Amino acid sequence: MTERQGKSRPKGKVKKTTRKSLENVAVYYLGRYDAPARHLKRILMRRVDKSARVHEIDRDEAETWVDEVVEKLVGQGYVDDARYARNRARNLLGNGKSQRAIEADLRGGGLDRDIVDTAMAAVIEVDKYEADLSAAWRLARRRRIGPYRLEGRDTRRDKDMGILARAGFNYSIARSVIDADSTDLDE
Repeated sequence: MTERQGKSRPKGKVKKTTRKSLENVAVYYLGRYDAPARHLKRILMRRVDKSARVHEIDRDEAETWVDEVVEKLVGQGYVDDARYARNRARNLLGNGKSQRAIEADLRGGGLDRDIVDTAMAAVIEVDKYEADLSAAWRLARRRRIGPYRLEGRDTRRDKDMGILARAGFNYSIARSVIDADSTDLDE
């Protein structure tokens, strides 16, 4: 038995939630992950709900604690929705996601439209068509479709087009990537 195992609490035991414990959980979570304010609030409320099932705590008071903790962390700069949106958009674009898919991802995360639009403008340095075309090439390379497919390229063309279409790329971009003669065009 390691030292850590000896000090852990019994399995299934849920600690009672306090304002201080919520703050500790939030800071620990933000040390590991970047998150928008709405997502952090959802995580803390799950902790409150779990504790409320076992202990007698006032859920409304705990929700007030959660709001106070999130506001405090926003004020201290630990939580910044605009920074999160820029980083997430840059990461998704680098992974070959289309602008449409990136915007949907950010909006699905609870970010406001103006924050999403600002993040997209900051991330896309070239025109929108070129950014999508570059992302489509990255996706094609990663998925080994189109000119990156080693064999059976003609028989798999429709499936390859479908992969790019489901990723949010328009028909002209998908066709230009899938029908390219060589991979020299991706740069």
